[in-house]
Amino acid sequence: MVGGGPIADPLLIALTQRCHQDGLNTDPHTLATQLRLHLHRGIGYLAGDPHLKRLQDLCHLALQHTTPE
Repeated sequence: MVGGGPIADPLLIALTQRCHQDGLNTDPHTLATQLRLHLHRGIGYLAGDPHLKRLQDLCHLALQHTTPE
């Protein structure tokens, strides 16, 4: 998986497992399609968030979810 960096293998495993759970094939074409759909859905959620008006808002949101509590 290009773009996953050091966690590319675990991301591919998670995507493959999700496709398997959903009864989908796990061939490269299906995995690529499902990854694009997942990214599109996530971007859609972010684009629809009225609190995200600037890049700084997105960065703040990302930091909230990565900072240990």
